[in-house]
Amino acid sequence: ELSQLAFPLRSLKLEVVEKQLKKSLLIQGKSSDVDASNSISSFEKPEDLDIRLHETLRIMSDWIVLLENSPITINEPEKESEI
Repeated sequence: ELSQLAFPLRSLKLEVVEKQLKKSLLIQGKSSDVDASNSISSFEKPEDLDIRLHETLRIMSDWIVLLENSPITINEPEKESEI
């Protein structure tokens, strides 16, 4: 019943998506004339991909950039006084 009141639906691809798909196929060494659905189904996960290592390195690189840009001071820890 509600589907009759809904706005019309159409599927479309943004131009940005088309450009990125062409760049991706070019980098992979595949023809850009290949249909997008066909290239997605033929995607194979690389054997040497270590996602945990990759993400750890990205986090470490972010920390290095943050630490390089922030002033770091070395302070001696405060001595606790006796009560």
